Amino acid sequence: MVDGIGKLQNPTHRILYVDENEVGDVGAKSLVDGIGKLEQLAQLTLHLANNEVGDEGAKSLGDGIGKLEHLTQLTLYLDNNEVGDEGAKSSSDGIGKPEHLTQLALHLDNNEVGDDCVKYTADVADEVASLRLLTLYIDKNEVGNDRP
Repeated sequence: MVDGIGKLQNPTHRILYVDENEVGDVGAKSLVDGIGKLEQLAQLTLHLANNEVGDEGAKSLGDGIGKLEHLTQLTLYLDNNEVGDEGAKSSSDGIGKPEHLTQLALHLDNNEVGDDCVKYTADVADEVASLRLLTLYIDKNEVGNDRP
């Protein structure tokens, strides 16, 4: 499947549903390697909920997505995985690289992220001048748990 994704004839829009599998960190990297070959991709919706993706997988996703120079809209479903603050930071660093990104929706519900995830995402929003809409879903995490 991953090899086939990279051989598509440069589509500009892709929606991939890979929910509820056992993709894990290695599978996430393989998947994004294929997506990274779609040089003209402008809109990407990637469903990876319930896949045992952790910090390394989130980093790989961010790195791969960061190579998509024409990306304007990204929706990434990583809910119900094992992503922590380090994975959120690493993926945010990469996701913030496309210069034309105007819409970003990150679904990180029911992971292991805390207050730092909100900070990293806000930093990306500040750095990407073209970003007009940011939606962050972080229900059922560890945000605010370290408050006195």
